[in-house]
Amino acid sequence: MSRKIKTANINTNLIISSRDLTVNESIKSIDVNQLDGSILATYPLNTDGSYDGCVVIYPQSYSLPIVAEVEIDTLGNRYGDLLYPNDAKFNYVRGTIWICDSGNHRIAKIKRDTLEVDVCVENTIYYPYSLAVNFNDGSVFVKGYSDIQRIKSVVDKFSSNGDIEATFEFDTNSLDVSSSSSSSDLSGTSSSSSGDLFPELPSSSSVAYDHVRSRAWWIHDSKVYMVDDRYKCVQIYDLKNDNYNNTYSVDVELESGNAFVVASDIHDERFLVQIYKDNNLVLASAYIV
Repeated sequence: MSRKIKTANINTNLIISSRDLTVNESIKSIDVNQLDGSILATYPLNTDGSYDGCVVIYPQSYSLPIVAEVEIDTLGNRYGDLLYPNDAKFNYVRGTIWICDSGNHRIAKIKRDTLEVDVCVENTIYYPYSLAVNFNDGSVFVKGYSDIQRIKSVVDKFSSNGDIEATFEFDTNSLDVSSSSSSSDLSGTSSSSSGDLFPELPSSSSVAYDHVRSRAWWIHDSKVYMVDDRYKCVQIYDLKNDNYNNTYSVDVELESGNAFVVASDIHDERFLVQIYKDNNLVLASAYIV
């Protein structure tokens, strides 16, 4: 079974069918290079369902429907193959790509043109599965876990050089904020309770960055978190106050600074919820048909 990445012209509301991309059904995330239209996709599994996976760049051209794709399944001899990658993002300002190499418990920054590894951060965050790039300074916010058992969720901020600058540990009941440069020891590959080699991880679109206001947003269960990147001040809003009990993705509208969250109610019906930029008020919602 396969899926498609489709491209739409938002001015005409028409699908550009000549740009359809047929993709592996295990696709977990996509990102678009705002300078050249290239699409970046992650595949945690191979087409036959086996582990390893890859990241694929689909270049786009205005003169040709599709340009030859570029598959990335290894970080080279020094770092080895990717394993169960769940997210990847362009930093098109600096010509790099950040990858959540989830199964190897690491993140990597590679050069877009040569695909050479520029930074690889290991033994710090477990099962990283979502990231957001700060185009201003090249840093990155990464969502994963602070332990291999996945007991405590965490968002780590790494500098463009891979140094850890801040750690935000959280669960459904508490949030601890600290700045740290320490790392943890890697204790091997984990098995999930279902017996699979790797666990089913949350949405790869659960972190977003507002580079206009220097704010990072992320979601967890019914809660929406926003941290001011300059002062490390965290604001938390619980969507249960508005009768939503789960969240799936978050993004930021850069002009207003407001966040848009896909959330569901007790009937599992989904809504697009607009949250005020200071993360203290739901402005509007719309039912997703």
